Amino acid sequence: MTSSIRAVILGSDDKETRYYAARAEDLHVDPETLALSDDNQECLAILTDIADALGVDDLSFTSYSAAIHDLSFEELTARRSSLRLRHAKQELVAHLASLRHEEALIQHWKKTITADPDPNASVPAMERRRAALSAKIKEYQAEEASLKSELPAESSASVTDLATLHKQVRAKDKVLTEKRARVAAFQGLQPNLELARHELRTARDEQMKLIQLRERLLDRMASGVS
Repeated sequence: MTSSIRAVILGSDDKETRYYAARAEDLHVDPETLALSDDNQECLAILTDIADALGVDDLSFTSYSAAIHDLSFEELTARRSSLRLRHAKQELVAHLASLRHEEALIQHWKKTITADPDPNASVPAMERRRAALSAKIKEYQAEEASLKSELPAESSASVTDLATLHKQVRAKDKVLTEKRARVAAFQGLQPNLELARHELRTARDEQMKLIQLRERLLDRMASGVS
């Protein structure tokens, strides 16, 4: 390893610089002698920022593709969890409405049955009142049975489980939103990753051309001295 490359790797805090300095070491290239156009330099910087946002250490297309696949899978999992949580919430709301209706029926039954009979009412009137109460009770019981048949099957999830799941879904949504925002912030990157990889390969070809030109110049200088 040359001293200049070693200094670049050890002394730089920039991820992009350290990555390409390490690659230059494998190619026996001194990065200080290379020059890129502004467009290519901008593309390389964007790719490096995208890699940092996705949490990958390698700037290859395989790493980008795998990281984006993982991000999509995490998003799909979070959406499924959100749908399950929403379904459980709907079940709880329906069950609560049924319980409130049932409570109202019970209170009505209690008030009707415990009401004091009219002392001046005749026996036929009291019989009619009892028959009306009996019919009303049967009507309420039939309505209660109908409501219970419409309720969904009981879920094994408790309120605590649902609250924990809700927190996990919100945390995942926050992480995914931050990652999507960081990736979307780099407007200079082509939406087609194949095209982005082609631009990176073109930049590397320019590097090799500069290296070859440098070698030819050195050869000519050596020939002139001899």
